[in-house]
Amino acid sequence: MKKRLIHIYTLTIRLCAPAFTLSALSALGAMLVLLAGCIHQYPDDGQAADVTLRVQLLPERELILLPPITKGGAAVLPEGCLPRVTVEARPADGSGAEVVRTVTALSAEEWSQPLITLPVPLKLKAVPYRFTVWADYTRGASLPDTYYNTENFRSVSHTLPYEEDYLRREAFFGNASADLAGEEWRDGIQITVKRPLAHYRIVATDVQEFLNKQQANGRPGAGEYEVNIIYAYFLVTHLDAVTGQPLNSGAGFSYTRSINLSEDMTECELAADYILADEQGSGVTVTVEVREKGVGKAVLSRSSGLEIPYRRGHTTTVTGRFLTAGSGGGGGSSSGGIDIGIDGDYDGEINIDARN
Repeated sequence: MKKRLIHIYTLTIRLCAPAFTLSALSALGAMLVLLAGCIHQYPDDGQAADVTLRVQLLPERELILLPPITKGGAAVLPEGCLPRVTVEARPADGSGAEVVRTVTALSAEEWSQPLITLPVPLKLKAVPYRFTVWADYTRGASLPDTYYNTENFRSVSHTLPYEEDYLRREAFFGNASADLAGEEWRDGIQITVKRPLAHYRIVATDVQEFLNKQQANGRPGAGEYEVNIIYAYFLVTHLDAVTGQPLNSGAGFSYTRSINLSEDMTECELAADYILADEQGSGVTVTVEVREKGVGKAVLSRSSGLEIPYRRGHTTTVTGRFLTAGSGGGGGSSSGGIDIGIDGDYDGEINIDARN
């Protein structure tokens, strides 16, 4: 049986995007690079053979926006979270042949290194392939789906219940094509690994007014409160990681987060989230409720019908008097003073301010 020589490819993920502000965090993009490695022999009979893709992570910035916690000088990921990288290979001709995939986890120590190389074994034929990469967070030794359902890359979706800690829903995806039957790809090909998400922030500018009002009503004022965000209508729930297009949407999504207000604050981030999005952008409508923390959870303010525009890879910041909007009865809505800005400094594409 005649044999042909073909290179085993090395996958290199290089982080390269400019940053945008997420409080103390920096956002980023990434670069996936397939480079030629060692030699492997493929049989001429079209049978699949074992190859090893060596995944190299070259972080110029953090891949996933969950900052490590430093204890005694060693960086660790909180609550057992691990970054995981899933690589999937499918025949480029769309023949419907079996899709091959592998999942690799990164430890905190590995992730802290300037160069990370991981073996990714795949059983492939000497034919053209399309590679899809998905990177997200996982918990557990078996690397299970934790924040996204990734069994089908053509329909990646949020896991339920909806995770209120949006930083753990950070993810990246990317695609590359390579003809494993030829020699022309031995010097490598490159693709950009993008965040399939838009980001928004809701910031209250009336902290002092709110605290004064609570104290006047016999409440402590400074301290912990709960913010409930309710999505009206529909929220995008699925993404085709091969084409990068959002798919289905669903209703009934909400999340709750705690805030801590102090006497020296003038403004406060009430809420923030990631939304599956495309390059064209869209919008969501939310209700913002501020409640007492604890038994009873009385509604102290309510802003309904807040429309938030968004676009993949950008941050939308909405500022306004949310803490004192509709206060008292808990059923009112915001009445002006709302500023909406879309920050495009992250990728240099847009910088829009809109007022209503």
